[in-house]
Formats: sequence, structure tokens, C-alpha cells
Amino acid sequence: GTDGKQARRTRSSSALGELFDHGCDSWVCLFLAGSMFSLLGNIYTMVALVFLLAYWRSPTIFMKPLLFGWSSAAIFKFTLFSSLYFVHIPITLWNIIRTCPNKQPWHRGLGLWGVVRPLIPAGLLIFSSYIWAYYSPSNLLEKNTRTFLFCCGTIASNVTVSIIVFCRLIVAQLCHVPAPLHNKEVYLFSIITVVICFILPINKDTSIECIVLHLITSFVTLDHLYYAYQVVSTFYFHT
Repeated sequence: GTDGKQARRTRSSSALGELFDHGCDSWVCLFLAGSMFSLLGNIYTMVALVFLLAYWRSPTIFMKPLLFGWSSAAIFKFTLFSSLYFVHIPITLWNIIRTCPNKQPWHRGLGLWGVVRPLIPAGLLIFSSYIWAYYSPSNLLEKNTRTFLFCCGTIASNVTVSIIVFCRLIVAQLCHVPAPLHNKEVYLFSIITVVICFILPINKDTSIECIVLHLITSFVTLDHLYYAYQVVSTFYFHT
């Protein structure tokens, strides 16, 4: 972000600074999303208010209806999703293929499995978090929304940091070795999801699920900070 540009402008950038720059960026996404639903809420009141105001505006100022009776919000939503699937993703794939050096295969000789490997921990985390939110015995996502988001966001940041920011993926590609696959936080979260949702008989009125969520959130936060300490120590003793 801005701090990285400032460091490069003043020629004070370092490998450790770049790592922490990307590491903070991967964690700050959590707080950006949390601030949005903390401000607007996770109920449909705000959506309903915007919808009613949009249709109250039309007859009041004699505005003609938009295409096929759609509101401006519906057109904006359609444009946003269409650009994601038909513009951003194809252009990203095209840039990856086009920038391969010397017309080499885009997987750099690692094969399709070597490319998909880094996506497996993130995919497992997304799947597990969806299962826990959907099959939660005590409707955990509604009662502890911020804690649940903080837990999943911290694990996602750890997956990103341990695979990308610590240069393991980059080094693996340069050395033509497989990228790292395992992440203990993702495995722990997935196991707890299965146990809570499908094995333990938890009633809706009990607080056991909330206690488990707070415990795993505390663990992943401390583990994430300890990993950052390990990164600093490694660079300090090798530079």
C-alpha cells in the first residue's frame, strides 16, 4: 500500500518490510469487512430502506423507470457481478498466460497440480466456514458475527502469509519444487466444524459453541502473532 510506496521512494525498503507490508494487507481486509456490517448491520433494514427510497424517488421527481423497471441499485449490482465474471477473471487469466517468460508453460513445469496446491488450504477454509455458519446448532453467525469473522479472517491471513508472504510459494516456483500444502489452523478449524455441527449434541440454548469459538479465535490469533515473531527472528539472525 502507501507505506510500501513510501519506503521505495525513500529507498528504505527491505525484505522484512515488504513481508510485513503484505502481511498487514492480508489481515486488514478482515477489519474492512467487519467495519461495513458493524456500520450497516447484518439485517435487511438498510437494504429495505434503500429500496423504498429508490421507488419513492421516482414518482416524487417524475423520474422515468430504468431499463425493464430495474432500479439503479439492481443495475449496479448486475454490472458489478457481470464485470467480475466476464471482465476481471478473464483478464487476470490472460495476463498470467501472456506474461510467461520465453513462451514457457504458465505452470512453469510444475503441472496443473503444482498450480492448484496453494489454493487447497484457502478452499478448505472457505468450505469449513460455510458449513459451520450454515449448520451451526446455536445460529452462531447471528449471535457472534464479529468473532466468527475475526476467526475466519485471521486463519485466512495466516494461510496467505504462510504460503505467499513468507516467499515459500515464490521460492518454490523458482526452485521448481512443490508449494506448501498444509496449515495447522485450517485443519483445526475444519475438525472443530465437523465435531460441533455433526458429532456433539449441542442444544440451541447452550453456550458451548460460543465458548469453543472464542477459544479457537484466541488460539489462531496468538499463533498468527507468534508466526510474525518467527519471521522477524529468522530475518534478524540471517541478515
